[in-house]
Amino acid sequence: MNKNIDSIKGSLFNQQVNSPLPPIDPIKSDQRALIIGDSLCASKLLEILSNYLPIDVLVASDSASAVKMLASYQPTLIFICSDIKGLTCLSMLKMLKDNLSNKDTPIIIINERGENYLSELAPILGASACVNIPFRSKEITDLVNQYLPESALNETYNVRLLIQCAEKRQKIARSLTQYGYQPHFYDMNNISISKLESVDGVWIIDYEDEDVFEFVEALLEYENTAVLFGIDEPPMGIENKHLFTLWQQRLINKVLSASNS
Repeated sequence: MNKNIDSIKGSLFNQQVNSPLPPIDPIKSDQRALIIGDSLCASKLLEILSNYLPIDVLVASDSASAVKMLASYQPTLIFICSDIKGLTCLSMLKMLKDNLSNKDTPIIIINERGENYLSELAPILGASACVNIPFRSKEITDLVNQYLPESALNETYNVRLLIQCAEKRQKIARSLTQYGYQPHFYDMNNISISKLESVDGVWIIDYEDEDVFEFVEALLEYENTAVLFGIDEPPMGIENKHLFTLWQQRLINKVLSASNS
């Protein structure tokens, strides 16, 4: 156990002293949450953050994975589920707070077993909050809004949609909005490059029309922009809610990647 702790401490020290963090690209300066845990509680947190807040989310299944993600992902908010693998919840909390890179990062503990000692010690060790389960979605969203700057959560980026299927267009637009993007809608039957509004942003194009290729060719000559061709069909039905969340994550990752290319 001590060897495991020393190994992780060494990783944190190397990140802090020997490897200065690179500057964050503007599009990646949005709020980013890291969930540490692999329980049903972690899945519930992922679902809430993905569905109700414009925040990017990553999940680390254990403490060792979390350490590897900290430098590259640079979360602005951290959730630690109490039943994590590797280290105890409080050991992980103390280690994060002892590291200068995470000293001011809000950390929320999820007390999965309702243990009194955890609720008492977590704030002493630097946790911003300790939440017992079961929790409601609003409880989590209120905490996020409390500890993250409102202006950052409200910041938006444009995504231009040229999508033929109305239902698919609606789901993509709703997902983008949840993550803080502003969708702009276009119709292949009523679009002119010379009359495009002055909006920057990635294009998502999903159209079964040969004319769309001529449009894209002319578009790329007109402006330097990124175009995503075709998006996977979103899962349907309540029973596929988890798959829909994963689909949303893939969509946002593609938009992020295209925005920074």
